[in-house]
Amino acid sequence: MSIDKRNTRKLPYQFYAHGRTDHLENVIPRVYSVRETPKTLKEGPIVYQENEYQYRCDNPLTDNTKGPKYIALGCSRTYGVGVRESDTWPAILKSKIKKKLPNQPVEIYNMGVPAGSLETSYRVLKNWIDIIQPRAVFLFTPPGWRREIIKEKEIDLIFDGHPLADKLKGVSSFHSDNNHRDYMVKAIGYHCAEYRAKLFVIDNSAIEQTDYGNDGMHQGPVTNRFIANRFYSYWKRQFKPNK
Repeated sequence: MSIDKRNTRKLPYQFYAHGRTDHLENVIPRVYSVRETPKTLKEGPIVYQENEYQYRCDNPLTDNTKGPKYIALGCSRTYGVGVRESDTWPAILKSKIKKKLPNQPVEIYNMGVPAGSLETSYRVLKNWIDIIQPRAVFLFTPPGWRREIIKEKEIDLIFDGHPLADKLKGVSSFHSDNNHRDYMVKAIGYHCAEYRAKLFVIDNSAIEQTDYGNDGMHQGPVTNRFIANRFYSYWKRQFKPNK
C-alpha cells in the first residue's frame, strides 16, 4: 500500500500497534500519560509517550527527518515496558548511530508492540515500510508461540493471559516455535529486500537478562544497552561508517 505522507487521514486498523483504532488506554498522541505506578524507582513514575498509532515514537506520517531512517521491531522488550524512553534499546542504538553520523539527522522508529508476536512484527513492517523507507530494520524477536488473530475490524493479540494462550502453548513445541520464527523472519526479510533495507535480527532467547525494569519482569537499562551494542556492531559492520 502506498500512502501519501501529506495525507493525515486515519489509516486502517492494520497500521495500529494493537490492531485496533481505539487505544486500549486512551494515550494522547505524544503527550505524557501515566500508564503504570512503579514501586521500585525513587525518581518517580515511568510514563509512556506514544503517537496516535500506538507506537513509542514520532508519527512517521508527519516526521520530517531527512537523514537515514530505521525501524525497530519486537514486543514489549523493544517497546521498553518498565524503562524510560531513553533507556530502551532503540533509543540507545539511535544515540550511538547519531554519534557516528554527527552531520546526519537519524531516526529510529520504535515500533515494538507490547504482547506482540512475530506475526505482529511482520504486519507492522508490511504496512509501514513503504511509508518510512528505512535503511535497515532491527528485529528483537518476540516469543515464538505468540500469534495474531485477524478479524474483520480488529486484530486479537494472543499472549500470556489471553484465553487462548494455554491452548496455543499446549499444541506448540520447541521445534514448531523455532520453525515459525524462521518462517516469519524470512517473510520479514522478503519485505526488507523489496525496499533494499538491511535486516538485523537478535533472538530474544540468546540474550541474558542482567537487570530489570520497574515492573520487575522486563529487562532494564543495562540489558537494553547490551542489545543496542550488539545491533550497533551489526550496523557498523554492514554500513562501514567513516571512523
